Amino acid sequence: MKRSIIFIPLLAFLIGCQPPLTREQQLSIYRNRCTEYGYKYGTPEFANCMMKQECRQEKISLEMRKTQALEQGNWLAQEEIRVREKKLELEHKKYKERRKY
Repeated sequence: MKRSIIFIPLLAFLIGCQPPLTREQQLSIYRNRCTEYGYKYGTPEFANCMMKQECRQEKISLEMRKTQALEQGNWLAQEEIRVREKKLELEHKKYKERRKY
């Protein structure tokens, strides 16, 4: 019984120590998803799918950082996140404007 009490927190710690994905690994995941959705590599539709995947991941990442900053009461981190959110919002507006033409 004592072994399992020690093993469970150790296992949780080891799972939490997993390194983040590299940019190439993330792009590979996006490519696989877009291919599974039926988009052909090299087409504008495939490129749009890739951009949407990356934007979605960026939003998720920002939300996670925002939650952590709020939980920690870290005002500086919260302000940095607000600035990044504004930049991301402007990038999305520019992207949407370019797609209209």
